[in-house]
Amino acid sequence: MGYSARGQCVMVDRASGHPWADDPSIVVEIQAARERHKAERTEHKAAAVLHVVDPTIFQGQPLPERRWIVPDWVPQDVVTGLYGVGGIGKSLLAQQLMTATALGKDWLGLPVKAVKSLGFFCEDAQDELHRRQADINHLYGCDFSDLGEMRWLPRFGEDNILVQFREGVAIMTALFDQLLAEALEFGAQLVIVDTMFDAFAGNQNDAGQARQFVQAGLGRIAREIGGAVGLAVTRHAPGRAAAPAIAARCNGMRRFVPGCTSRRRSLRNVTNAS
Repeated sequence: MGYSARGQCVMVDRASGHPWADDPSIVVEIQAARERHKAERTEHKAAAVLHVVDPTIFQGQPLPERRWIVPDWVPQDVVTGLYGVGGIGKSLLAQQLMTATALGKDWLGLPVKAVKSLGFFCEDAQDELHRRQADINHLYGCDFSDLGEMRWLPRFGEDNILVQFREGVAIMTALFDQLLAEALEFGAQLVIVDTMFDAFAGNQNDAGQARQFVQAGLGRIAREIGGAVGLAVTRHAPGRAAAPAIAARCNGMRRFVPGCTSRRRSLRNVTNAS
């Protein structure tokens, strides 16, 4: 006795290993499952190839400059988290940053690199983004016609999972692939993911899953676009921790201090005082 790929209990010929079943699709499903498993093992094996660096090659070479979207605040090639309690204005700040990089103007009084941006907004419909942008345009003294360097993906009410987990291993969804492809096609160097709770299907407090989501998932987007990913994370009221594992893996949004070994940098928390 054995089980089909659909979990059905079937009689199996001990000699041949083939199921005694009238439905030939069972055999097809089992073979397909075996092929998928084989492909996954091959993929994981290929991904495990090590890139070995001999540090002596850097003798006499100039140090590579750290690249920024917002100097000293939002670095390129990594994920930067924007933390704040619900309703405090994280989405507004993210959309303002997109506007600033589209226009090449300051953001919160800080200079920015002029780049294209793509916003993955899980909590906002198109009309809400439209209304919010009108207020931002008033702040910057610009028109909608000036915003050709930014794109929105209004995803309110949609399935927005970008990374799932199977036996503790991160699996990028088809939506993840679409988001990355859209960012590359548009030439975006800034991608906003708003919010973490919508895009992450794992355990927020599992350090291993959090690391994979940030580094192998969103971090991959940052590396492939040669830019930055901003991740909005909702934290609870003071005294209650929110997604501590995620918080420890993001670039973290606390002001970067040269020489600091912490990976948690840039705009740490959004509060009413800010």
